[in-house]
Parts: sequence; structure tokens; C-alpha cells
Amino acid sequence: MTGATPSTATTLRTEVLGDGNANCLERALSLTQPGDSVMLLRDKRDGVGHALVLHPDGSVVDPNLSWKRYGSLEEYLSLNPRYTQGPALDAGVLRQVLSQPPGPRRDAILSALGLGNVANQRVADPPPQRWVSINSGVNVRDIQGNVLTKASGVNEVQVLDTLSAEQDDALNKKTQGNYTWIQVRMPDGTTGYVAESLTHDVPTPPPPRFPEWVNNPSMRPDSVPQELWNHLPPEDRAAVNASARRAVLEQAVLETHPELATPGTQRPSDIPESAWLHIPPEAQHNILAQRQRAAIDEQVALLSGPIPAGGQPVQNPLLGVDSSFGLGTVGDWSTYSAHGNAVQYLNLREMLGKDKGYVSVHNNLCGPLSVAAALGKEPAEALRLLADKTNYAGVLKVNEPMNSAPLAAMFKAAGWDSSWDTSPDAPRPQEIAQLLAEGKELIALVGISSKADGMLREDGLIAHFINVRAVEQQANGQWMVRVYNPFQNREEVYSWADFTAAWHNTNGNESTYAMLVATPPAQQ
Repeated sequence: MTGATPSTATTLRTEVLGDGNANCLERALSLTQPGDSVMLLRDKRDGVGHALVLHPDGSVVDPNLSWKRYGSLEEYLSLNPRYTQGPALDAGVLRQVLSQPPGPRRDAILSALGLGNVANQRVADPPPQRWVSINSGVNVRDIQGNVLTKASGVNEVQVLDTLSAEQDDALNKKTQGNYTWIQVRMPDGTTGYVAESLTHDVPTPPPPRFPEWVNNPSMRPDSVPQELWNHLPPEDRAAVNASARRAVLEQAVLETHPELATPGTQRPSDIPESAWLHIPPEAQHNILAQRQRAAIDEQVALLSGPIPAGGQPVQNPLLGVDSSFGLGTVGDWSTYSAHGNAVQYLNLREMLGKDKGYVSVHNNLCGPLSVAAALGKEPAEALRLLADKTNYAGVLKVNEPMNSAPLAAMFKAAGWDSSWDTSPDAPRPQEIAQLLAEGKELIALVGISSKADGMLREDGLIAHFINVRAVEQQANGQWMVRVYNPFQNREEVYSWADFTAAWHNTNGNESTYAMLVATPPAQQ
């Protein structure tokens, strides 16, 4: 179990509640509500079983994973094949038994209740879960040796079982290998078998961001008493779940994006100042409130998942209402447009000076504009920083691709530190989320396709810089990535799989999973 420490096995005859050594039996009992049962699972291996909470609707909760609810006992057992079904004891009866100290009186109650046959069944916390990452290109097989999928090197999978020597021999014979095999659960919930030596251990992932019921309309929200839930018809259950789900997701949006907590007071950058000044204050407030609500609603929908294959543009960018970033052809993007098929194509001769050698059409500004978004500087201000405060003004005088050096120089001119990082394997999404939580800005080198309107693509032939804005776990347990893509000056969201596929390597570059990591100056 996640974070579990193996404990001494106890039985219904020997368990002592509140002795400071709580195992699965005591924790399971503490999680029960009226109508619940505690099931004592049997272990196929050593006879020391495990205790679960069994709800009246058939769902179960592992007390060591109390944040997760399994839809049925069958689902739990399929994911934990070491166990088999055991007796289910009414929680009220179990509490009555364990309220008595171990000894003759408890033994007499067990006998009177007809529980003598299970009184000596041992239960304890199982060993901690083990998680591994499968090396890139390794085949995941079924028990017959058939290939199910090929690992990408970014899979974080739970080890369910280590096969017996006989099973190893059978799989090795079918695959012409010589391995010790493990059974793993893939990110999509399916199970398979992989050679243990072709994996490496990784830390146990933290619990999901949202409880299980948020992704299952038929499950009871934690805030709804079990007794009330039992009396609701199915259609009312779905409505109650949907309402509670919406509240949880909206709270998560406001915690992650506090800028959405109030409508704000700044003029939206896509509304001309001359027009804004003629709008009455009450109407201005209504416009800002409507945009705030639209942004919250869109983010709630994104957290609900899944993200469409290939990603999607964001309609309500979160870069700020006083910024032109993410809004297409507005502000500097309109004033200095080179009128190409991408918004990022700008006329630097008009922007930075007609007699200074800057090109009239620059098609390769994705790097500086991604840095501009990270620094919160409008395009003209950011490109003047590059032109006037660094030694890289020359990159603005030729219409050619740039490497990371001018971008690092821009950050340095703004007082930031930065480093160019690469990795043979994709970082875990939690690691990127942590960097962002620490206030760092990330400029990633990805592949995009002009045929897909500049969207990120695994087979994208254009090497392109983007600004990673957020990495968040969705209600379904998957991860999504929000990026600022200067190609069309918009924010876009992708599944973690689609993002890492485009990030893995880029046309003409040997580095994999490359990004510029920028750290802001220390607060004075």
C-alpha cells in the first residue's frame, strides 16, 4: 500500500484498538459508516490477509488507500491478485467484538456470534507498493507472451506480482528470453507482464489530486452520508454527484489559479481603450465577470477530462486580462504583424527601428516570445530587451532559427538565472508541476506542425519553443499540460502523453526533453 509500513499480523482474538500500532483492521473499522462491512481477505501466499471496507453498494475501500474507492470487490481483487475473497463482518458487530479486551470474554462473544471459524484469521498491512518505469521500447506482454504495447519510457506502473519460477520459464520459452518477469498495471488500468531487468524503480506516486467519486457519477460523494445515499434513486444520485463534483473542481480551479477568484478591474487587452472608456462602469464589471466565469467553466471542463487527442486551443487564456498573450492578433501582434500565416511573424523593422538593420519579416521569434510570456512583457518591450540589453541583437537582423542562448540572455537581462536542461527520459509530470510551483518558468523545445496550425505534434517537423504554463492532474487521474504557444499567440492544452511525444526530440536536434529552466530573482 502507498506509504504503508508492514505491521504485525493480528486476529479478531488479538487485535487491540488504540494501542498505537494501528493496522488495516483498525483503520478499516475507523472508516466504516452504518451499513458497512469489513471484509477479511485471504492471502494466497503466506496466509496473512488484509482488511477492506465493503459498502452496501458493492464498492470497497482499502484503508491504506482511503482516498480511492473501487467500484466492486472484483475490481479490487483483479488489481491485487495475491488476495482472495474472505468473510464480510458487519461493522457494528465487529466494533462490539473489538470493544472487549482480548481474553475469555471476547472469545465468548466471538463464539456466541458464530465467528469462531474466522477468529484466528490473520490480517496485516501488505508490503508497500512498488512502482517502476519501463525502459523505452520494451514490450509489455500478456501471459501468453503476445505483445500488448511497447513502452515509451515515460510509463509509471505499479508492480502487482512477481511470477513464479515456473511462470518465468513458460514466458521465457514463448519469448526466447531469460528473464524474471513481473506483472504490472499500466496507466490505462490494463495489466501486462514485463522483464524486471528492463525496468527501474521509481518513487511511489502521491495520491490522486481528486477522490475516486469525482470521476464516477454513480459513486457517493464523501460529503453525502451513506444512509442518505442508499435511499436516493439512480437519477438523483447522479445529480447529487454532479453538484458535488462541480464544487470540488471549481474549488481546485480557484486554488490553482487565484487570479480567477475576482473579476479584476483591468481593461481586456482585446478591447480598444477608446471603446472601453465609453462603456459604463457597471457594464465593464459585467464584461469582466462574464469572462471570469467563462474561464472558470472552461478550466472545470478541462479538469473533467479527457483532453482530445492532439490537444486543443484554450478559449479563455489565463495569462492575465491586462496582457495580450493568448488572444491572437491583438496589441503588438496586430500593430507589428508581418501578415503571414502565423501570428508570431512580426515586422521588426517597424517595431525596433527602420534604420537599425532589423528584418521586416521574422518567422523565428518563438523563443523570444515565449520568454516574453514568461516575463510578462509585451512583445515590443521584450524584443527591445533582447536588442538593447544583450549581445544577441544580431538574431533579430536575420530571419533564421535561434538556439537557447539568446533566450538565456533575455532572462539574465531581466535579473533571472537559467539553465539548459535535457534528459534521456521524460520527467514525471509531478516533477514539472513542482518546478512551476517553485516559481520557475519553463521554455520547452517541442515539435509542431504547420499543417496543424502550429499545434504540438510527435511528427512535427518544426522545432519550436513554447512556455509551459501549468501541469495539472485531472479528475480521471491523468495529467494535462497548459502551454503558451506563440505560433498563433494562444494557450493550448495537451494530455501529458501528447505533450511528451512532441517534446521527446525535435527535427535537427539531438537533445531529448530539452528545456530552459529560469529562476526569478530572489525577493528583497
